[in-house]
Amino acid sequence: MDFEKTYWNNKDKMRAVAWRLLHSQELAEEAVHDVFVKAVLLWDELSLLAPRRLTAWLLLAVRYRALDILAKEERCTPMQEDVLEAFLNPSFQERPAKDILKYLTALPQKYGSVLLLYYIYGYRAREIGQLLGIATNTAEQRLSRGRRLLRQLLEDEEKEMLD
Repeated sequence: MDFEKTYWNNKDKMRAVAWRLLHSQELAEEAVHDVFVKAVLLWDELSLLAPRRLTAWLLLAVRYRALDILAKEERCTPMQEDVLEAFLNPSFQERPAKDILKYLTALPQKYGSVLLLYYIYGYRAREIGQLLGIATNTAEQRLSRGRRLLRQLLEDEEKEMLD
């Protein structure tokens, strides 16, 4: 697949994903630009991916870049309470969304991306599997393991704060 075609096929979708997180056209453009710069550097490997997997990689990469920008800009909006309840203990529900996003991006990408797609963007395990090119059972396993890792990260930090 050629880079120019990949750019034109994905730039609008990527900008929409970034804008949903950043609520700023300028910052969304920055996120898309940064990801395409990274894609150019990795093009030898990325060009071997099937078009659908390449799109999935680009969309996840722009989400992570937007989250990085969001954390730096400190423009986070609170997560919905029901989202927090879904995968955190009640004691963590008062944490700012910025902290939760920081931990999601600190997880290994295969877990963090699945949690983001499921809890933040509302994809189902089957849809996540299709998007990432993995089996539905694998997506469900990654959700479970990701939740466990996220809880552990938060509990570890809670213990450190109490010491």
